[in-house]
Amino acid sequence: MTNTPSLVAILEAGADPALAPACRAAGYEAIIVSSMRKGLTEIRKRQPQVVVAEFIYNANFPNRISNFETLFAGLQKDCPAAHLVALLYPEDRPQLERLRERFPLHATLTYPLDSAALQQVLQTVH
Repeated sequence: MTNTPSLVAILEAGADPALAPACRAAGYEAIIVSSMRKGLTEIRKRQPQVVVAEFIYNANFPNRISNFETLFAGLQKDCPAAHLVALLYPEDRPQLERLRERFPLHATLTYPLDSAALQQVLQTVH
């Protein structure tokens, strides 16, 4: 067992090459998954210090505005102490801000992802 803090990254649209190196440089063991379901399983199992997730807005969702409502519910139930870092496209910021009124975020970063900015954000957690 390692003392390295863990981080779960939920990248439903595809992994970003800047993510893994930034996580390692900031001192985290990164578990990267490609679906919210897998991410919530890892969160439950590992109790990470940080969760990095892509904010995916979809106006066609029938009873929510994004994938984050599911994530927020899982974090509140299974890992309330986790710090959430949202990755998003600039045009989706207004929708994320609507949710941010109800749920705290540690930080938001926009695509294209800047590895140095991500590393700096992660270092502010520990």
